[in-house]
Amino acid sequence: MIRRPGLVIAQYRFELVNSGDAFIASFAIGVGGTGWLLQGEVFPTEVRGTAASTGTTVDWLANFALIEVFPIWQTGIGLGWVLVCFAALCIMAIAFVYRFVPETKGRSVEEITRIFEREAEKGASAAADAA
Repeated sequence: MIRRPGLVIAQYRFELVNSGDAFIASFAIGVGGTGWLLQGEVFPTEVRGTAASTGTTVDWLANFALIEVFPIWQTGIGLGWVLVCFAALCIMAIAFVYRFVPETKGRSVEEITRIFEREAEKGASAAADAA
């Protein structure tokens, strides 16, 4: 709860509700479903069930950790800096997706698997060269 002298939350109730609704709608239309869509597109059929369940478990564990850590961070460094940390995480996620997640539109699962296999081979050869 926001507590500031002279600030009356009730006078901003419509803005708060509309902002929350706008966030939920934009999240659902945008990145909200991306992880769930990618699970069905990028994993080969023989491992899709295991990979999807692992991804779902990681997703829920990360959500739980975020819920537990947020109040501690807010108390420790303040809401503004917590949001700066979240913004930094978003920027890193965008960079990761741009670099490592291929476009899947119009491609079969087999084509996508070949793309990941080529990238894995490049990474393995680069690691071997560095060693």
